[in-house]
Amino acid sequence: MKLLRIKIADDLKRPFRSLHPGFTIRFNPNFNSKDIEPIGLAGLNGSGKSNLLELASEIFYYLDSQHLEFPTPSVKDEKEYGFEIDYALPLTFDSPFITFDSGFKFDENYYVVRIVKPVDGETTYAITSVDHYLKELNQIKLEDSRKFKADWKSIEFRDKNKQINKNISQLLPRKVFAYTSGNNELLSNSYYKMQFHYFNDYKRKLKTGSKFYFDSSRLFFSDQNSNASVFIANYLLGEKKAIEYINDVVKVKDLHSFRITIRYADRSGSRMKEIRFNQDLDRRVKLLKNCATTWYEKGLGSKRVLTLDYLVTEATKKAFEKTFGESPFDLFKTFYELEMQNFYALHNDILEMVSEGPKWLNISDELPKPDPNHLVFRIEKIKIFKKGVDEEFYYKGLSDGEHQFLQVVGLVMMIEESGCLFLFDEPDTHYNPIWRSKLVNTINQILKKQNGKKENQSRLQELLITTHSPFVVSDLRKRNVYLFEKPKTKVKFKPCHFETYGASASIIMDEIFGKENSISEMAKSDLKKLEKPKTIEHLMQIVEQLNNDFGESVEKFDLFSKLREIKKQLEK
Repeated sequence: MKLLRIKIADDLKRPFRSLHPGFTIRFNPNFNSKDIEPIGLAGLNGSGKSNLLELASEIFYYLDSQHLEFPTPSVKDEKEYGFEIDYALPLTFDSPFITFDSGFKFDENYYVVRIVKPVDGETTYAITSVDHYLKELNQIKLEDSRKFKADWKSIEFRDKNKQINKNISQLLPRKVFAYTSGNNELLSNSYYKMQFHYFNDYKRKLKTGSKFYFDSSRLFFSDQNSNASVFIANYLLGEKKAIEYINDVVKVKDLHSFRITIRYADRSGSRMKEIRFNQDLDRRVKLLKNCATTWYEKGLGSKRVLTLDYLVTEATKKAFEKTFGESPFDLFKTFYELEMQNFYALHNDILEMVSEGPKWLNISDELPKPDPNHLVFRIEKIKIFKKGVDEEFYYKGLSDGEHQFLQVVGLVMMIEESGCLFLFDEPDTHYNPIWRSKLVNTINQILKKQNGKKENQSRLQELLITTHSPFVVSDLRKRNVYLFEKPKTKVKFKPCHFETYGASASIIMDEIFGKENSISEMAKSDLKKLEKPKTIEHLMQIVEQLNNDFGESVEKFDLFSKLREIKKQLEK
């Protein structure tokens, strides 16, 4: 997938977060690149970078809800903001067959679909443009839609019998995955709301005996709560060479053991009662039992608890592979749906508030943190083999940076399907400088080592990240870097004016983040006090102080040069 353009409608009465009406950003993807080339949003804190990720999430939440049965009318009938978005989806051998090259109206949205192929390119794309306005569309014609570059050529169609508007979901990204390193980010709103809609629909269909399948889910959110799910899925079913590459970075050897606990207690009402899983989820719990080293069950009704213990050996991994397939995402999806059952630990008033809450509501702030012993599904007691440690090591004992690295890199590794979008909000906050400089390269190296991947095969995915790190920016191409700032209350951005790929951290710090010095303000202030020696003796004392009290830096070197000139003047 490639993002091409996002715009907020001109006629909005109020901005979306800090993005003003008419805000437009155009992207410049390289459709022939064999690597994932992330789009980087750089700028100081509060410059509005994260708001763009939130906007993209809200747009795809709204579009996804259009073809689903269960969202309420207030979700489908969006009246708070209008938007335009253009993106390209790769037409691969596993893509739905799209035969439409025209504009059409679906509900309140106007779609333009063009099947195109870059000249000399290997992949054909379906470019989708969606307009959603708050007022009726009267005279929109295909020729009025966005014009694309001249190096694109349209593909001629032979079969126009199938109508794309019978299945709008074909025009959407296969998966949208969001990650944030913080707990209280508005980025999570769209994903929480979609989860709650799925959960409410699950409960309704459970009462009527209707079938419910989570396979149609398109939006996924990951924070530290799902860290264990990503780690377990990858280390049980991930490509061996890719796991070895990760292990070299985080100094992990392998997964040793873990426990899954399932409590069948519904605490959402005035009194606790027993939970019943639907047939599909019950079947998957039985599959988890089949892969367990040991399991036991105790209690009845709402006090029923199932405990599954796993001692991870090659036989354990083979059992998971035979049961859940070779893709880590298939196992992760089971964990994700079971984690959705943890909403039973929340009161019904909270569930209703989240489902129907206003756009400005920060849902993660409103969700109470349940007692871990009240959760329906929980992965715990994870032990690993760690390099340099003779005995088993608790996974929780890893540093914040190691957890974040395993989660962020693990998410991209886990989702092998083409046509997916990743929205990462500061995925490097806990990394040391070396890991930050390796992030983009590590992702691409791991993808090349995955099952059956060839050096010249593209992953056909889009990665949009916000960052404050000059080391991450140094791995991004100039055409993919956007500099954000908010002088007053209005977010502004501009394309990067210099080539960032391979640029030094000091240049990026100066040009993008406005920091002219390579040292801290406190050290800079102390150096400033030493610039004006009055005598030769005083100057020699300053030189000794510089050698003893200050580390090496460009600023220290410059001061030495200045002192040499002052020494010549004093000697005269």
